[in-house]
Amino acid sequence: VKIFPNPVKDKIYINSYNMLPANLKISIINNLGQILFSSDRFDPTKGINLSVLESGFYYLTLTSDNTQETFKIVKE
Repeated sequence: VKIFPNPVKDKIYINSYNMLPANLKISIINNLGQILFSSDRFDPTKGINLSVLESGFYYLTLTSDNTQETFKIVKE
């Protein structure tokens, strides 16, 4: 899985060498553990709009079936 661009200004995109699972859930979480964005309907061509977030560090979590991956992202 590739998350780009990182650092991000407006939109972040998720790309995978394999197809992204249909049941993929995406969450953006702040340092306090608060979920700021969550979606189970993701269009990889549109990306995720992060322009409303303040500059700082966030966590992007991808969950499907029994698998969970977390990525640290930087918002400019």
